Amino acid sequence: MNTNKELWSDDYLKEFAHKVILSQTSNYEGKSLQFWYEDDKKGICINSAQFINRFCPELGIRNLILGKDSNSMDNPVPVFIRGNRIEQMETNTVKTVILKVLTIMDELIGEVDETEDYIIGQEVKTKLGLGTLLTEKGISLIQGLYDKKIIKDDVSSAYRFFRNGYVLITKEGVSPLTPYSELPENVLVWNSSVIDKDYSGSQDFKEQHFRDFVENLSLDDDGNQNIENLNALKLGIGYLCHTYHNKDQNKWVVALDRNFDPNRKKSMGGNGKSVLFESLKSVMNIADVDGREFVKGKSDKYAFANVDASTELCFIDDANEKFDWSRLYGRTTGAFEVRKMATNPIHIPNEDAPKICISSNFPVPDDDPSTLRRSYQMEISSFYSNQLFEMGLTPKDIHGGKFIAGDDWDDQDWSAFYHYIWECISFYLDNGLPKKLKSSPNQIRSRLLVKMSSVDDRDELLDFYVEKLKEYAQSGKEIFVEHFYREVRENFQYLPARITNKKLYEWLKDVGNSYGYLPNPNEGKTSYGGVLKLVRLAPLKKEWVACGMNDYRDKNGKDPLSDKLSRVYVFKVENINPPEVVVPPNTTAQKLKSKKGGSKNG
Repeated sequence: MNTNKELWSDDYLKEFAHKVILSQTSNYEGKSLQFWYEDDKKGICINSAQFINRFCPELGIRNLILGKDSNSMDNPVPVFIRGNRIEQMETNTVKTVILKVLTIMDELIGEVDETEDYIIGQEVKTKLGLGTLLTEKGISLIQGLYDKKIIKDDVSSAYRFFRNGYVLITKEGVSPLTPYSELPENVLVWNSSVIDKDYSGSQDFKEQHFRDFVENLSLDDDGNQNIENLNALKLGIGYLCHTYHNKDQNKWVVALDRNFDPNRKKSMGGNGKSVLFESLKSVMNIADVDGREFVKGKSDKYAFANVDASTELCFIDDANEKFDWSRLYGRTTGAFEVRKMATNPIHIPNEDAPKICISSNFPVPDDDPSTLRRSYQMEISSFYSNQLFEMGLTPKDIHGGKFIAGDDWDDQDWSAFYHYIWECISFYLDNGLPKKLKSSPNQIRSRLLVKMSSVDDRDELLDFYVEKLKEYAQSGKEIFVEHFYREVRENFQYLPARITNKKLYEWLKDVGNSYGYLPNPNEGKTSYGGVLKLVRLAPLKKEWVACGMNDYRDKNGKDPLSDKLSRVYVFKVENINPPEVVVPPNTTAQKLKSKKGGSKNG
C-alpha cells in the first residue's frame, strides 16, 4: 500500500552523522553520542552501554517489545523511529544503517571542524565487527520502546493515515482530516500504514466504480440486487479494514464462488474475488501469502515470512481443494507466529496480529466445526465471469476503461473509493459480524458436491440422496441398507468401482446432516447420524420381499431368506432440526431457491 521511502533516508543519516561529530565539540549543547574511545594500550574500544542506550536510540533505533516468545521471555523487534513514524527493521538492516552512519562520518570529518580529535569511522566499524553488538543478540539489547505507544484502532473506531493527516472512522461516519501535529508526542504511526496520497475528503465525484464493483459482486443469479449478499460483503470489508480484534469475532474472511461448478477439474476464477482483496491494499498494509504452502503434507514453516509487526492483513489467494484450514487456527485466536530464515521466530500478540482474508474457488469444508466457526464467508456472484463469457467484457471494460483501484484512477475515483471503505467500516462498527454464521444453501450443496468428487454425475446423485432422505423420513420405517445400496447403483450404473457401500452410507449421513435428515441418529456415538443397526430378517420377511430383495444374495452367494437366523442392517431417518432452506430435487447449484420468501441467497 505504502510507497513512502524508508525512514532512514541518506539525507537523514548524513544529518545524524553530522550530529555525532558535533556532539564532541565544545559548542554542542547536548550529551556526546560517541560510543567509542581510544585506549593507550588497547587502541579503539567500544562503550557498549553508550552504544545501546544513547547512540542507537538517538539515531532512531529502538526495540519494540512484541509480546512473549515461546519461553515466555520478552520478544524484542528492532524498529526505527523518526518523528511520529515507526518502521520495523531486519537485523541486517540495523547493522547496515549503523555502519553507513560511520561511513558518512568519514566523509564529513574535516568539514565540521578542522581539529584532529575524531576517530575515523572505518576503525570503529572494524572494532564493532569483532564484537557481538551487531548480531541479533546484541541488537536485542538496544533500549526498549516503553515510553511511546503505537496508535491503533479500538473497539469503536478506526484510523486511516495519509501523507497530509489522518481520519477517524466510527459508526457515525468519518471525521475531517486531522494534522499529525495534533497527535501527542508519545504516539507513533506505522510508516507502512500511511497511504501515499493526500486526502481531501471531497465527495465531489460522479462515478463510484468501487461501489458499483461490490454491488455487482452481490447480484443474485437473476441479475438483481440482493441486499443480504451486499450487506455480507460490506460487513466483511469493514471487518478487514478495522484492525481491532474482538475476541468473540476472530474470523478469517473467505470470498467464495456462489455458484460452484462441480465439473471443474481445477481452480477457475474470474469472478472478482482476488480483485476485491487486492483493492484493499490501497488502504491497508497487506502481506501476500502463498496458499500452496498450506497443502496437507507440506510445511508452512516460512509461509508468513513477509509478515511484520505493522502488517494489518494477510491475503491468501486461491486456496484449493487440498488447502489445510487447520493451519490457520492458532493464528486466528492466539499469538501469530512469524518465522523468517536464519532468525528467531516472533510471536505477535493476538491484539496486534493481522487479520486473514482468503479467496477460494472451492467451498470451506465442514469436516471440522472449528473451520466453519472461524470462517466468515462472502459469496461472490458470477456477474463478471458471465460478462466475460457471454459478452467478452472484462471488469476494465465495464468500469469505464479503468482497473479497480488501478493507476489510471483519478482523484475523484480515489475519493469515491475511500468514502465507500469508510462506509463499510462504519457499517461493521454499527452491526458487527453475525453471532451465528449459518452456511448458505449454496455452500452446503457445494461442500457435498466436493465430497462426491469421484462421481461424474454428482449433481444428480446429490439430488437423489436428498429425495431419498425425505422419503425415508416421511415413511417413518426402517430401511434395509442393502436395498438402499441397490437403488443407488441401479440409478447410477456408472459409479466407479472404488465407491464402496460403506462410502454410500457415509454420504447418506453427510447429506442428512446437512439438511436435517439423520439416519439412525441414536445409534452409536457419532454427532451426525449413527451406525447401522443389525436386526433379524425373519420378522421382516414380507418387507424384504415387498421391496424386491427376494433375489438378493450376500457376498458368499447366500440367500438370507434361507436362514431363519439371518441378520440384516437397517436404518431409520429422523427429521431433526431441518434447515430453513431445503434444496429441491433436480436442481443445479446455479438455481437454488429458498422455499421461504423467494430467493434468499441468489
